[in-house]
Amino acid sequence: MLPGLGFTPTGRTLSAAPLMSVRTLAPLDGGPHLKTSLSLRMTSAVRDISGGSVRNAPAISALLEHVVAPLDGSLRITRNLAAAAALVDGEPCADLAAIVRESPAAGLRPGERVVPLAALAAHPLKTEDPAAWLGVFARLTWPPLLTLWDGGVALEAHGQNLLLVLDLGDRPVRLVYRDLNDVRVSPERLARRARLGGPTPNAPVTGHVISDDPVVLRRKLLGSLVGSAFGGLVSGFGGGDRQVEDRLWRVIAAEARRAAAELLHDPADRRALLEEPLPVKALTLMRLDGRPAGDEWTEVPNPLA
Repeated sequence: MLPGLGFTPTGRTLSAAPLMSVRTLAPLDGGPHLKTSLSLRMTSAVRDISGGSVRNAPAISALLEHVVAPLDGSLRITRNLAAAAALVDGEPCADLAAIVRESPAAGLRPGERVVPLAALAAHPLKTEDPAAWLGVFARLTWPPLLTLWDGGVALEAHGQNLLLVLDLGDRPVRLVYRDLNDVRVSPERLARRARLGGPTPNAPVTGHVISDDPVVLRRKLLGSLVGSAFGGLVSGFGGGDRQVEDRLWRVIAAEARRAAAELLHDPADRRALLEEPLPVKALTLMRLDGRPAGDEWTEVPNPLA
């Protein structure tokens, strides 16, 4: 493909292993990860990297690094270190683009390991009391993610993007979030947060990540965090036993109510979290409907209600 576009391959190679998303490569000798284009439609989108995402990568990274700074280390983002795309007819080519991303393992202390929540859902930890473990995880997770949502940043915190640092005893220590280019940022909420004494945004973020629509923000966070991250863990620990799963959801819901009462200023956000049906992506519909790529949503009963 490169010679046909007038580019000369360098002949250099990178020994790396693909992550769960297939297109992100982790070098075998450690160091930053490389997110590449994969021109294949998977669920709602073709997994390429648009020119807008390349241009936006440093700015969104700087903004998120700024807004998570006051969270006392409970959540770390994997920064975008660089981004590039080949120019074809003067425009960035989405099929020939890449983002260099900080490794989630950066900053680990001796004895710690970091794992995606999707991996924990597929292979649940051996623990004598799953409810107690989930309670610790929920107390770690709700405050930073609700704080960011309330202040103008809704993370797409599903089981591949949200990672958990575990200590030697497999206890939750802190969170790591990766893949920054599909969050949603509300300038209106960021400005309100700044007026209340929060961090003042100083990065010119543009493009598809910008939205002041509260429905968009709620779908982005709740559909991924409740429907995917927490849902996967409950399913994994519950093993199909509905009574066990109900007990686990009650533990998670109790922590959600406690954090929401303290951190969410908009009563509509609290209702969306704790009372209203849960928005989730209609993945089967997106695979089969034949429409142009884009998210389709449906609603399911809210397990936190």
